[in-house]
Amino acid sequence: MPGVLILDHVIACVLDAADDQERVAGLPQVKFLMPLQPEQEARIEWNRDGMRVRFRVLDADARLLASGELKVNAA
Repeated sequence: MPGVLILDHVIACVLDAADDQERVAGLPQVKFLMPLQPEQEARIEWNRDGMRVRFRVLDADARLLASGELKVNAA
């Protein structure tokens, strides 16, 4: 799965839990460490601290696939 689709899923998870008036304002840091293969399961873990969201994408064996940080602002 291309990295942009992984990021799309991360952003969707974060915004689903955010206020309706919030949007992603930037991606100051993103690292892709391993590819996500077709049909491979993965989970997204994230932690919000104010307007900063740090995330990790892990496969079923808890190997780190991607990590990074999002900035969230009011729309």
